[in-house]
Amino acid sequence: MPPLDLRQLLAMTDERGLFQHARYASPDLDHGYCTDDNARALIAAAEHARQQGGKTELPLADYLAFVESAWCPREQAFRNFMDQHGQWLEPQGSLDSQARALWSLGWTADRAPEPEIRRRANELFAAGMDLIQRLEPLRSRAFAIHGLVHFLKACPGDERALALLEDLAHGLYAAYRSHASTRWCWWEDQVTYDNARLPQALLLAGEKLQLPVMVRDGLAALRWLLQVQAARTPEGEPCLGVIGNAGWLECGGERARWDQQPLEAYALVDACLVAGRVTGEPLWQECAWDCFRWFLGHNELGASLIHSETGGCQDGLQEGGVNRNQGAESLLAYVLAQLLLFDALERGEE
Repeated sequence: MPPLDLRQLLAMTDERGLFQHARYASPDLDHGYCTDDNARALIAAAEHARQQGGKTELPLADYLAFVESAWCPREQAFRNFMDQHGQWLEPQGSLDSQARALWSLGWTADRAPEPEIRRRANELFAAGMDLIQRLEPLRSRAFAIHGLVHFLKACPGDERALALLEDLAHGLYAAYRSHASTRWCWWEDQVTYDNARLPQALLLAGEKLQLPVMVRDGLAALRWLLQVQAARTPEGEPCLGVIGNAGWLECGGERARWDQQPLEAYALVDACLVAGRVTGEPLWQECAWDCFRWFLGHNELGASLIHSETGGCQDGLQEGGVNRNQGAESLLAYVLAQLLLFDALERGEE
């Protein structure tokens, strides 16, 4: 495990928040900021502060302030895109971005070490909870499940949050059962982005609601997702072959090999660690470490995505080589995967 290096994350952050894209290692000002990435940065900062006994170089309060400013009371929704001058560009963001905002707030309410930060996250999560009923896409619902599970750790007696979790979890489970088969253990005819969050949501909800069948099928879907992403390094060793953005994976078709995104490897690390905690089976921790090695060069190109001079993570694997930009999503995928593995080591899950 390389040491945690926050230089690029700090370089991508100014007084407003985290810039969305980069040109090589420099912030791309033309694309401004987004709530999606600042929500992920909030999770990273809260978790880093927790692991460091309350101390972090990351501007935790600023990332939280960005998510707070994204909330539009009139629309009862979160905005997503902000330009470089601090102007919001829409009345409300995508449903995925709104669910990610809630996820980050639930995480922060549960995990941040500072009481004032937890209180602010708790209050905004509660204010935004009604929008959960408007979430229709599968991944939006999965992201919201992540947020609700953490919020219920912070507020275990919140009946509204528990009812929403039950509704979302049963809906996600029913969608899986109505579509999955022994050969295609998935929710849809296409496997696209942030894929491991779907089985992970079933694992988290099944554990919280004490529903073994939900855990069972979450594990089955996660195993299948790993199987369809089995690949080989240039030396012929088994490795993770992420489903690429350039075509995805269609039912009955072949996995798209290129434009592999760090977000997918991070999601698999997270899901495998949850599976290991829920089942107690060491094999899942081994899978998490195998997925993490994708960042370090144990992949189909045999190329590390970590930039030696900045410590940042580059934007993915393309047929011609590594995408040299170091944008926020990729950078945070690497940092968050490291933080999750450090947490597992701290808890003795080697």
